[in-house]
Amino acid sequence: YDKATQKDSSLSSQVGLKTPIYWLNNTVAILRINDGNKSVNYAISTDGGDAKKIQDVSDVAGIGRWYYY
Repeated sequence: YDKATQKDSSLSSQVGLKTPIYWLNNTVAILRINDGNKSVNYAISTDGGDAKKIQDVSDVAGIGRWYYY
């Protein structure tokens, strides 16, 4: 969400893209892509540019499975 324009925009759209699993700061999120063969974490910036691969990982539940009380 861009406060200046008051509009939502997508940072990335790929097959297997999951909910961001962690925000490093106000502009960089870590996201996971699972294409069925492998799972990889990427860093992506809200300032633009391509996502950068961080590492191969096991596909485990992220924030979508957290419980809130």
